[in-house]
Amino acid sequence: MHTLGIDPGLTGALARLDDDNNVELVDMPVVKERTGSSVCAHQLADHVVGYLVAAGAGNLHAYIESVSGRPGQGVSSTCKTCRGAGVIEGVLAALDVPYTWVAPGTWKRASGLLGAEKDVSRARAMQWYPQTSDQLARKKDHGRAEALLIAAYGRRTE
Repeated sequence: MHTLGIDPGLTGALARLDDDNNVELVDMPVVKERTGSSVCAHQLADHVVGYLVAAGAGNLHAYIESVSGRPGQGVSSTCKTCRGAGVIEGVLAALDVPYTWVAPGTWKRASGLLGAEKDVSRARAMQWYPQTSDQLARKKDHGRAEALLIAAYGRRTE
């Protein structure tokens, strides 16, 4: 079973773990529109189709970090986050990929990261998957690290 972890934010990412624990990391595909940036459904679908081909029919399960508004977060920001999550859910559903929503506290607790800064997730991901060190080297790669840790959580719960 291949496992897909998804950090749904515009700075999020996709992380696929195959049966041999090989890792594929991709930044969330984003398109700039006149009203701002959003998750690009077409590019996302292309990635997911590639994962389906690599995994084989019925051999891919996605775990998506659940999203919601946070205190102090603006209405526009909340709308963009929820819209992106909806695009992700729609693409997965259209491609018949089973998926599970995972609360941030759930996967972070399981990874020993509850209350930790985002940069700690990069260190943990590199600790568990040292082959990804070059892909997680930059501070802005925290979305990749979180997607990988979400996939790792999903793998452990399958």
